[in-house]
Amino acid sequence: MPYVPPGGGGSVPPGGAATLPTSAQSPGASAQQAAGGPPVVASSSGSGAAAGAVAASEPLPSAELLLARRILDGLVRGTEVRKELLNGGWVEWAVSVLALPTGQVVSIASTVGDGAYVPPGVVIPVSAQLAVYDRALPVGWAHRFVGGGAAAKLLAAHAEELARVTDVRPCAMVSSELGVQRPREWRGEFEAVRDADIRMSPGEAPTAGGGYHHRLAAAAPDIWAKTQGVGGWLLRAAGSITEHVLAEAHQDSAAYEVATDRGDRREVRVVDAYDLDVVVPRLRAGTPVDWDAHLADVDERRVLHPAMVAGVLDDDDSEISQQSRVVYEHFYRAGLIVEMLRCWRDQVPSLPDVAYCAWAAGYRDIVDRVLSHAVRLAEEGQSGG
Repeated sequence: MPYVPPGGGGSVPPGGAATLPTSAQSPGASAQQAAGGPPVVASSSGSGAAAGAVAASEPLPSAELLLARRILDGLVRGTEVRKELLNGGWVEWAVSVLALPTGQVVSIASTVGDGAYVPPGVVIPVSAQLAVYDRALPVGWAHRFVGGGAAAKLLAAHAEELARVTDVRPCAMVSSELGVQRPREWRGEFEAVRDADIRMSPGEAPTAGGGYHHRLAAAAPDIWAKTQGVGGWLLRAAGSITEHVLAEAHQDSAAYEVATDRGDRREVRVVDAYDLDVVVPRLRAGTPVDWDAHLADVDERRVLHPAMVAGVLDDDDSEISQQSRVVYEHFYRAGLIVEMLRCWRDQVPSLPDVAYCAWAAGYRDIVDRVLSHAVRLAEEGQSGG
């Protein structure tokens, strides 16, 4: 079936059914449905009669499937493919909808990092969660999926893990992963959607507000709240997080070698000497940084493409899978530190993005400590200068 943009391809969900905030729906489709007009159905045929026949021959999607489609649509549209981002910005997504005794749970997984990486600029619905960080499950429950790039499989496992602690009914799942198939364990509706079909259809990426929030708010709401309470200490808090993370990362002695385009080999640590010796001193002095030269050096380290260095083929506990995860995590953390450092291309860096990168890279105590101190100073009425 051709891709159906949000707002098309099905009847209006009944009252009480799964919905998104109005801002997450297609304005044109919303207006048409409100007026009682027919739903918009995408078709590869030029014949309206043929399109109607196709629609009539296929079962209407459930409200839960429509909800998953809408969220996936926003995630794909918000994901920018850019050289300077982790995985070149190429992130694929899966969205699931579960029914629990306490209500509906909408979960999201990505194909980069630990399955919860969200690239800059992508916003998450307030009504959804990142499955990896589900607070109903033990911390680290999804570690076996690190580096696996299997978002749909992660969400199927998430439903199984939740079923150990409560009653769960899998309702619907939608994935944009290339070549994805229904996970064997998944019992609800399943739909695969091509990333290109979403991008080529009418629609816009959602923005923060109106039912969507920043990636840090989705990953660590307590940390997000602190970034909003630092007052005039924003710049100093961002600088302090950056400095402390780089200092601690510098103590990590783990290193791996990669082949360069010149044919030699280069040692890659979590934080690189180029960043410490070239970039950071210029930032401290307030002098311009050659960010293009920095990106060229980063490319040589391969840290923005950890899967090319250590692809994790299986989500099992075999020795080779465990070793691959260790190497992948090393390069993923290094990539997050690069992303954090490159936030300083802006004269006033985004504190939530700096905090997100540091937090996701594992430096959570540093982030919490710095922000808590900044909030305390702001509450005392002291100026950040």
